[in-house]
Amino acid sequence: MTGLPDGGAVPHHAELVAAARALTAAADYGSLALWGGRVAHGLRFTSRRLDGTPIPGAPVKQTVTETDTGSVDRREDPSPAEHATGVEQIADLYAGWPTGAAHRLLMLAPGAIGQLLEADDQACRFQFCGLGGPVTEQARWVSVAFGGWVAAVPAADAAPLTSHFAERHPTGDLFDLGGQWAMLEIDVVEAFVRTGYGRVRLDTDDARSLLAP
Repeated sequence: MTGLPDGGAVPHHAELVAAARALTAAADYGSLALWGGRVAHGLRFTSRRLDGTPIPGAPVKQTVTETDTGSVDRREDPSPAEHATGVEQIADLYAGWPTGAAHRLLMLAPGAIGQLLEADDQACRFQFCGLGGPVTEQARWVSVAFGGWVAAVPAADAAPLTSHFAERHPTGDLFDLGGQWAMLEIDVVEAFVRTGYGRVRLDTDDARSLLAP
């Protein structure tokens, strides 16, 4: 580690990530800043796991048809029964992709913000700070800022998530979703971790890993 003027040491990348993960799991509130300039403070949040997310970059298993001319079927005019439409081809492509889990941020926000996001998602930043755990004594405070896209969770989808959200924040405000309160979800694409003596930017995979339990 590189020394500090007072004899301390600068945290390594792994220490900053560990501190950010500990704070993400323990922090009670955060602040949401929307692309349009609106800011909301004191928002309770948690994370959730989504299974079955397509991974476009992963290898796809392919099959070929054995014919007299070789391993690839070179017939120029396939029969209608063998012809797949563009939509069917795209659907088949997605079906062939391996899938994996992804984690997203869930938060409880004032209903006015939920109404603002009903039409479309927005670029945003969600930030919180506090004591982050396994970092040096000289850099105990930690700031975590997630960047991504925030959208309102539809009421039909929010209802099953209330019990999950209540595990971290048991609040009666969850009974007023669609009224005074709205549930929002952030698709995280990056994160910035800062302490008094170090900082690091995390790419999408590393940023989302902070949300994993």
